Amino acid sequence: MRHFLAIILILGFTACFNFAAEEAAVAASASTDVDTMVKLLNPAQQIDVTKTSVLGHPVSALGQDINDTTWYAIYWFLPFLIFPPILLLYAVVKFRDRQDGRKPAGFVGHHTLETWWTIIPIVVLVIVAIPMVKLLYKQE
Repeated sequence: MRHFLAIILILGFTACFNFAAEEAAVAASASTDVDTMVKLLNPAQQIDVTKTSVLGHPVSALGQDINDTTWYAIYWFLPFLIFPPILLLYAVVKFRDRQDGRKPAGFVGHHTLETWWTIIPIVVLVIVAIPMVKLLYKQE
């Protein structure tokens, strides 16, 4: 029974690899057809894909707006991605159990702090949402 299952698995894997190779060949021939069509139908838009960066370079004005708005949002959200893990690591190190028999400190809610750490992300979301909504209307 194990040999039978092993044979089925081997055949299945080879079929998958053959299918993937066929798909790659079709995609390669399709990409050259698309490249040829772009050159014929839009000669002004000559892009060398091999010379683009990892994120690519926007070709149109709308693509440039999308790129700029994305980086604008990343810059606004970056502190929220960096500061909380640093604060968490600080709290873990500062308030760890030191094995000296002391009870850990009990903390009760700090309403001002809780209010601000709710308001600040909401304000940042609104600041980022305004250009994003404008961009969505521009895309339509």
